[in-house]
Amino acid sequence: MIEHSLRRQLEPIVTRRRRLDLARRLSLYWLITSLIGLVLIGAAWLWGWRLPFALVLWGIAVVVATIIAFWRCERVGPDYQAIARDIERHHPDLRALLLAAIEQKPQSPGGRLGYLQTQVLREAVIHATNHDWLESIPPRTVALAHASWMATLLLLVAVSSQMLPSLSFLSRGRRGILASRGYDVTI
Repeated sequence: MIEHSLRRQLEPIVTRRRRLDLARRLSLYWLITSLIGLVLIGAAWLWGWRLPFALVLWGIAVVVATIIAFWRCERVGPDYQAIARDIERHHPDLRALLLAAIEQKPQSPGGRLGYLQTQVLREAVIHATNHDWLESIPPRTVALAHASWMATLLLLVAVSSQMLPSLSFLSRGRRGILASRGYDVTI
């Protein structure tokens, strides 16, 4: 159980970690779906293999991957132990104080913390007000995750535009490039 005042200090870090996790998941999932789209485009362009519902199935895969990314980020609760370790790595003067504060549970029958437990929590909250714990997740890391997320979004848009026949700059003959040149694949 984390005391309310300590939880309030950790909430911005939890939010930043959740956004970072979402950006990473979306980047990965969209990269995978973009690569699948590129394979479909390549098969159509080179060999003339056209799946009638490729665009629809691929679009559904992108939507499902996006929903899964959001769902997994929301489903996973904050890992206060990992957050405390990151903060203590950036603020060695804490000397495991934050880890101890997070682990405090009421010992008395009324659900109240003891005097020493309260002191540990109070010292952790005082340290949070005097130091910027949010810097335990560098803004550069967040910016890099968001840049990769935007890059994969642009790749996703580019792939989808090439899958739409009206927007594609690739030739859309009946046969693929290799098939029209006399190349054929037999299995």
